[in-house]
Amino acid sequence: MRQLCQIVSFCCCLLGWVAAGFAQGQLLSWEFIGEEKGLNTLGLNNIHQDQVGYIWLATQEGLVRYDGHSFRLFRNVPGDSTSLYSNHVYCITEDKEGNIWVGLIRGGVSRYDRKTGKFRNYNFTEKLKIKTATVHQVFFDKAGELWVGVGGFGLVHLNQKTGAFKHYDLVTAETAPHLTPQELPNYNIAQNFWQDENGQIWCATPDDLYRFDPKTGKATPHRFGKKAPNGFRQNQTFVICPEGDWLWVGGWGAGCAATTARRANGNNICWWKTPPRPMPSTSSMALCKKGRMSYGYQPKTRAWLFSTKKRSSFTITTDIPPNTPIFQFQ
Repeated sequence: MRQLCQIVSFCCCLLGWVAAGFAQGQLLSWEFIGEEKGLNTLGLNNIHQDQVGYIWLATQEGLVRYDGHSFRLFRNVPGDSTSLYSNHVYCITEDKEGNIWVGLIRGGVSRYDRKTGKFRNYNFTEKLKIKTATVHQVFFDKAGELWVGVGGFGLVHLNQKTGAFKHYDLVTAETAPHLTPQELPNYNIAQNFWQDENGQIWCATPDDLYRFDPKTGKATPHRFGKKAPNGFRQNQTFVICPEGDWLWVGGWGAGCAATTARRANGNNICWWKTPPRPMPSTSSMALCKKGRMSYGYQPKTRAWLFSTKKRSSFTITTDIPPNTPIFQFQ
């Protein structure tokens, strides 16, 4: 429980820090939040701060809202179709109207209506061949269309009014011939999204970075060609962060790289000159005025400062305790 409290307080402090614009000389205050304030749930998967300022937590036991003073837990209520469809929540996002959308480990997507305080459930995954498919990410494009990353089924377009859906495979035998038929479902997952000025949707997958064209439904892999000495591919992408003409990506055991592939005659760079061993994991990124910031969970890791102008990095911390939430400034 203590570890969960540390993670929650860490993330809450992060949100305040980012919002303040990293004011020079600003000190961070730490507060451990736990059972004394009503946080009696375990297994934190995701965190989101909404337009009002509430902190939303995706947990194994339901959706949690924190108002700065106390927690409110939203759970499935048997027989109530306006309650959360299932309790294991994996990801959170918000639409322009301030409604909260959550992806579920099983059951698809649930939307919390801020005005009514009730949920509308889109249990489309129950209609898939694998009913236990997990929703890894929920994304709204520039036109307000809803896209969902689903384990084993790539990318799903969901009609918000009717609940109708259509899925598009990203990682297939054609786009990833190096994978066996048995491996493909484990890699066919859109874990994060970003849409460029041409309407193309860039998807982070366990296989690599993919570009998806909503008009044609075609997915194209963009490979960085990174391999470990043993030949194991290190192209997994988990996060995407745009910076001008550059698109930065990072993943578990894949370090960090950037590309201008969305431009004519685009090219790639990797942030290392000599790849470290083992390759570091990058689980999140955000652009700040002084450079790039990312954080992750990994044992015996290090944090790096990285200059996006000089394309150079250096270690700022070492020997961080296992499973500690840490930052990498890049």
